[in-house]
Amino acid sequence: MNNVAPLSVSTVVFDDSYTPNAVGTYNVKFTNTLTSDELEQSLSFRTTSFALDNGNIVTNTNGTIEPDSASFVNLYNFNYDFGNVYRTGPTPVVATHMSFMISNPEELYTGDPDADRFDILVYNADPDGNGSIPYPKGFVDYNGLNENGGPLIPLPGSVTEYIVSQNDQGFEFITVEFPSPLTLAANKMYLVMVQYNGEIAGTAIPPKYAFAGNDRLAGEVGTMIFTDSLHTDGWGSAYQGVVRLHLDGFATSTTTALDDRKVSVSPNPTSNTVNLELDLENTATEVEVRILDFTGRLVSSRILDNVQKGRYSFDVSKMATGTYFMSINTPEGFRSKKFQVIR
Repeated sequence: MNNVAPLSVSTVVFDDSYTPNAVGTYNVKFTNTLTSDELEQSLSFRTTSFALDNGNIVTNTNGTIEPDSASFVNLYNFNYDFGNVYRTGPTPVVATHMSFMISNPEELYTGDPDADRFDILVYNADPDGNGSIPYPKGFVDYNGLNENGGPLIPLPGSVTEYIVSQNDQGFEFITVEFPSPLTLAANKMYLVMVQYNGEIAGTAIPPKYAFAGNDRLAGEVGTMIFTDSLHTDGWGSAYQGVVRLHLDGFATSTTTALDDRKVSVSPNPTSNTVNLELDLENTATEVEVRILDFTGRLVSSRILDNVQKGRYSFDVSKMATGTYFMSINTPEGFRSKKFQVIR
């Protein structure tokens, strides 16, 4: 590639295409003719999920990468929206779910559904179709992404909400199903946004979204935030937000969250066996249990028959060290539990 302007975002089309032959993480190396500097970055190919984060969750977010109480009230008018931009591949895909993570649900919970609400929306982030988003840039509102002018309208079927409950735990994935499946066009960029306005709660406590290692998939653009305005460069952090977009096949359709008190996973961490304990109201003819790695890749699945109360063991002795998620789908609702495998 020749004549690259400084501080610019460029789209490169390879002369000879390369199609990975397996799901996994690949390394991309960038070099230049002016210096000996080399930049190496991972690129992940996943079957059912888009994720900018690499799974290494940053647990010390308090006071570092979110508004403090004073600015949340005085400068940002209780606004803190947070999301990621994803670029689709050469074929259309269907998105069914999204997930995000916060560290402080117990601080946010008030018991008022209007105050405890997160709004979920998906936007066409490149409505003019030029293949890029201005970066870095701050806009008065979301409409700034539409370089042709006019409003930025959420995709039909993407607008939904999540109400924080007193059972939510910090640093656990919150998974939300879209009201209807979203067909995402090929070679486009989409913004998955979690929106929060704390004016009704009036507690001056901002949501503390989780971050993880950097794994951008849409050029320079990654995490975006809206506080006083829309910032296409997020907090300018080396980390990316934990806001994921999941495709058809990620989870069996369900619109109800399973009461957290009805399911537990132990021991955590574990080396050989992880146990699932269920305590359902009624006997379920079938319960689907799926174990996924932090990229959303399905590791194993199992159907439990005629379940109400019981303990079920899963062999994880051959799994690599890392973070996994057990997805439990029952007639009473869906719940995802995080556990770690150590050696």
